[in-house]
Amino acid sequence: MICLDGKQDHLAPINTGIPQGSCVSPILTMYFTAPLSEAITTGAETRLANCEGIRDNLQANKSALHPHTLYIDDGSISASAHTREEATQIVKAAFETAHEWLQKRGLKTDQVKCELIHFTKSNRGRHSGPGPSITIPTNREGETRTLNPVKCIKYLGMWIDSRFTLNEHIRNSTTKAMTAAHTLRLLGNSERGIHQTMWRQLYYGTILPIALYGLPLYWRSHGGQVLNNLKQLQNKCLRLILGAFRTTPMIAMEIEMSIPPIDLYLEYKMDMEALRLSRLNEDHPIMARIPHEHRPKLPPTNTPELPAHLSPQGNHR
Repeated sequence: MICLDGKQDHLAPINTGIPQGSCVSPILTMYFTAPLSEAITTGAETRLANCEGIRDNLQANKSALHPHTLYIDDGSISASAHTREEATQIVKAAFETAHEWLQKRGLKTDQVKCELIHFTKSNRGRHSGPGPSITIPTNREGETRTLNPVKCIKYLGMWIDSRFTLNEHIRNSTTKAMTAAHTLRLLGNSERGIHQTMWRQLYYGTILPIALYGLPLYWRSHGGQVLNNLKQLQNKCLRLILGAFRTTPMIAMEIEMSIPPIDLYLEYKMDMEALRLSRLNEDHPIMARIPHEHRPKLPPTNTPELPAHLSPQGNHR
C-alpha cells in the first residue's frame, strides 16, 4: 500500500517479492543490509587478529577500516594505512567477511564488477608501480579471482582516478552531454521541428544535468580548465539549437536564448547546494561526515518576537 499526500490506495496481495520500481524496495534493502557494516568491522578484526603488525596499527589508529558505503547493490570497501600492502590486506579481510555474510543469506557478489584502486598521497608512491593485487573468493566453492589495481574506477556515476583529479570524470561527462545534444537534433532543426523554447527546456533538463554531475567536487579547480570545457559545451549546444554560424558571438546566442553565461549558472547551482546543506539536520548522514568547524550555523529554533509596532496586538493607524 502506498500513501501519498494524505491519499492511499487499496491493499494488494504480493505472492513473490515486490513489484519492479516499487518505492518499498530501497527501504527493505536498507533494513536487510543494515547489520552488514557491523559484521564487516568485527569479521575483519577477527581475521586480522593473527597479523600482529596490522592488528597493532588498527588498535593504535595508525591504520583504519572505514565504514563501507552501500547504495542499494553498489558498495565500496576502503581502508587507509602507511603502506599499500597493509591497506590491501585490510580490504581483503573485509571483502571476505562481506562475501561470507551475503552467502549465508542467499545473496551473491558480482566479482566481474569488482575493481581495486590505490590512492597514494605522495608522488613517490605513485611512481613506485601499480601496487599490490588482491585475491578474492568467487561464488563457486574453492575458486578465487585476482584483482589487479586500476588507475580509474567508476562508482555511482563518478569516474575517480588514483590522484583524485577527476579529469577523467570531467572529460567523460562533457562528452556524454555532447552526445545527448547531437541526439536531440533528431527532434528538429532551424527550419522545422520543436520550438526554441522547448529546446531551452531540453538543454536545462537533459544536457546540463549530465555535464554538471558531481559539480561541487570539482568546480573552481584545475585553473579554469573545467570552466573552459563547459563554455565550449554551451557554445556548441547554442549553435545546434539556433542553427547559428560558427563565428556567431556566444554572448549574442545567450541573449537570444535567454540562457545566462555558464559561470553565472554554476555559481547559482553552488549557492543552491550550499543552501540545501545549511537546512539539513545535525543528524543527517551528510552532516555526519562534515567536520564540526565546517558545519554551518543552524538558524534559531525559536522565532524572535516582533517589535511592538509590528505585532498584531499593536495599534495600527
